[in-house]
Amino acid sequence: MHDRPRRSRYSREQWQVQRDRFQIDAETPAPVNDHTMPMREPLQRLIKALGIEADTLQRRLMEGWEAMAGQPLCRHIRPGPIDRGVLTVYVTNSTLLSELSRFQGPALLKNIQAAVGSREVHKLRFLIDPDTRATRLSR
Repeated sequence: MHDRPRRSRYSREQWQVQRDRFQIDAETPAPVNDHTMPMREPLQRLIKALGIEADTLQRRLMEGWEAMAGQPLCRHIRPGPIDRGVLTVYVTNSTLLSELSRFQGPALLKNIQAAVGSREVHKLRFLIDPDTRATRLSR
């Protein structure tokens, strides 16, 4: 989206006809539709009014996921939606899902809580990643 003003209602020739018809002096500039504004401004006001900050919990999770999950593990899991302090973690396969649910889940939860706060995330729910399921079925 470009931040450019709208074109005038009149071309140069049309404006000259309007000047002659309504006897408008030469110093008066042509009318410009200046009632437009970039979409960025009202959207920023709306986000602020709704209380949605740019630094949301989901964004912090996405940006710091590699540090929280660890290099080898983060290639196979990703954060999903957060609902009432329960973070859904999507896992690529059922073996890893079982491993995380039984043994590595508490350690991952502690790493996440250390990064974003224990009040924000207090439980993890592991599910098979719907994106990887769709790619497996299409092969």
